[in-house]
Amino acid sequence: MPTLARLFAIALGFCLTTPVLCAATTAESAETAAKTVASSTDPDSPHISEYLETLMAKYGLDELTLTQRLLFFAAGMVISMIVARIVRHVIENHVKRLTGKTSSDLDDLICDALGRPVSLAITITGAYLSATAVLIKNFNTVQKHTDTLFHVAIAIAAAWAVYRMVGIVEHYLLKMTAETEGTLDDLVAEIVGKLLRIVVVFLSLLFIGQNILGFNITTLLAGAGVA
Repeated sequence: MPTLARLFAIALGFCLTTPVLCAATTAESAETAAKTVASSTDPDSPHISEYLETLMAKYGLDELTLTQRLLFFAAGMVISMIVARIVRHVIENHVKRLTGKTSSDLDDLICDALGRPVSLAITITGAYLSATAVLIKNFNTVQKHTDTLFHVAIAIAAAWAVYRMVGIVEHYLLKMTAETEGTLDDLVAEIVGKLLRIVVVFLSLLFIGQNILGFNITTLLAGAGVA
């Protein structure tokens, strides 16, 4: 019963603090997005395509044919996937081997949770850089769309990492309930884990929709009768 009481306390505290965290996260995300938009629309702020254009011109790659650019894109994708695979292997094996020497299993769980999302983020970044290099001559016409797609993809990778980290919280909750004989506290632990995952998905969609895609979430919620 003491374990069950602690679980109820955790669930109650989570439910009470979630609105505050949502508001704070939304406000901070909006401020960050505003600064990002301001810097991207600032004519004095160089875009990554300008760096790539300069780099390609330096090595004589600015006059490639369409076929050569497509091959360049394919090579960039292959390289990024190889790098992503290597980084994931290092995190899930070599780093985890080092963390396995510690008395706590928290660092092992973190390695398991972050390996795939980090690998995905590296692949996404490689695809974005490769596509930017391929479209360098016509990049001004598609810059907004490619940047938006890149930001959405990275946000999804970050959300996936947080989503997988919820499993660590659930792991320790279930570890606590394993010390008791009843099954009610196990059920509460599972409910808390599912509730956390739902909140992560909701906040991620809220951030992507409002701060990346530019949707007015407040208006949409008000129109749906939620807000």
